[in-house]
Amino acid sequence: MTIEPLRWTFDVACAADHAFRVWTGGIATWWPADHTVSGAEDSVVVLEGRVGGRIFERTADGAEHDWGELTAWEPPSRLAYLWFLRTDRGDATDVEIRFVAMGDSATRVEIEHSG
Repeated sequence: MTIEPLRWTFDVACAADHAFRVWTGGIATWWPADHTVSGAEDSVVVLEGRVGGRIFERTADGAEHDWGELTAWEPPSRLAYLWFLRTDRGDATDVEIRFVAMGDSATRVEIEHSG
């Protein structure tokens, strides 16, 4: 059985470089605590901006929980990663996010999650 990838597309009212920066560098400000391993409001989500970089959660007591690994890093237009939040790395899925400039102050965000 083949499962079709999940796809989401939405537009944001800012330039692509700003959208990319907020998505990646600001992930700790917008990621919901109830979608973490610990569920703790004071945990911090970190996305290391480079191929091979980790996506992980750091709790207030210093524990780290890996969620993913970056497989593509192309600011400000694209990133991709293996995703294994709350699962074994061997069961990782693939996520790709594109930031498509729609002028100086609008960006289309395209997300595809497969695997």
